[in-house]
Amino acid sequence: MTPDNSNFETARVLVVDDSLFVLSMIKEMLAGSEFKIVGTAVTGTKALEKCEELNPDIVLLDIVLPDRSGSEIITNIREINPKTSIIMVSSLGTQGKVVECLRKGAVHFITKPFDRAILLETLRDFKHGGRGSVVQTTVDLSLAGVSLGMKFFEIHVGMKFFGQYLMEKGLIDKEQLLKGIKYQKSINLSLEDICLKKDMLTKGQVEKIHEIQKADLDKDFGEIVLVNGFLTKENLDKVVEEQRKRWIYIGESLVKIKALGYNQLAEALKDYKEEQEKDEWEIGTRLGAVRNNLIVKTFVNFTMKIFYKIIKEPVKLKECSDSVEGFELRDYTIQQSIRGDMSLFFIVNISEDVCFKIASALFGRKVKGITNIEQDALKEFLNVISGNCCAKLSNIGINLETRVPEFYENKTQEKYSLPQRMQNAFALVISGIGDFDLVILRDK
Repeated sequence: MTPDNSNFETARVLVVDDSLFVLSMIKEMLAGSEFKIVGTAVTGTKALEKCEELNPDIVLLDIVLPDRSGSEIITNIREINPKTSIIMVSSLGTQGKVVECLRKGAVHFITKPFDRAILLETLRDFKHGGRGSVVQTTVDLSLAGVSLGMKFFEIHVGMKFFGQYLMEKGLIDKEQLLKGIKYQKSINLSLEDICLKKDMLTKGQVEKIHEIQKADLDKDFGEIVLVNGFLTKENLDKVVEEQRKRWIYIGESLVKIKALGYNQLAEALKDYKEEQEKDEWEIGTRLGAVRNNLIVKTFVNFTMKIFYKIIKEPVKLKECSDSVEGFELRDYTIQQSIRGDMSLFFIVNISEDVCFKIASALFGRKVKGITNIEQDALKEFLNVISGNCCAKLSNIGINLETRVPEFYENKTQEKYSLPQRMQNAFALVISGIGDFDLVILRDK
């Protein structure tokens, strides 16, 4: 049933995303609402042209675009019309990226996947950017009769930091979040900072610690300083205790600046933990022997979880090793480059049966072939996995950003080949509809 929107004033929306699949999803979500899609753009350059031409009330802006990051053009959009509400819609919901976008002028940040209710509620909070009159000029978003289901976006799986969660729930606003983070950073000190402040470590020793951590992300500060004789166990305990006593989390910071009450914080924290715990998935001990298994475990873990929720079939890890000797091309391969504190490639290698099953689940109908629109959906599927993994790793200080995924149809002449001279992790995953491979490559 189409909702009655007679009491709502129409707002004009520009959607910026390089994925035709996402554009279609958002079109379907906004159908019958008071929001009219007046245009779309798949690059940052085109987005700015459309903003000049259409002067939208709201811009739904992805971060990962082919020509430039969506976060880079926020200032440009604001210069065109300061009253346009910019809402980020991205799978890359790391704390650093969310804060960066809000500081540049975005009013909100939604992490993929999301549902229709969240999208509409967010749009209603920020429509018109305070403008009075609205010119109702529309441009049809035609997709050649493609009809998509919304099952993928209705799956509530995703990493988001607590401050973003509070903002999505309407408990705090953008200004309160930024103020809370500023206060938090003024209080919290890293173990390295405390040691430097007390002359317990030299700058050279701290640099050495960072070099060791970059080479092996599973080694923590305490292990490194003890093994290398930088600190005694007694001194390390004192430093850890000092950090523990002064450390505050974002929720406490928001209470300190009076953005939240203690009861509100307690209730929100309980709900947040329950939501995140639902998304945890144990995958066994086979990952323990893999070098840099923190990275590998994060990607394998989350991928298995998403596959299980999408295809509704048992998904198990058969093996995982630090060699790609067993890698053989299947029918389709999707690769995503990830850059930041390190360079990674995340690769999913799948058979046609598995590919059809995933695509059918994403579209809500039986898929028997892989055309451009199905390829686009599968790339977005990988993009959501990678973005959420980057968000989870950012919680422990590893900053990464995704690039646009690439799709390879290996039955054609343009077959996929693995990047060379990189540290490897190869995981074979088995399911009721067929096996598939995950490969995580990292610069040596």
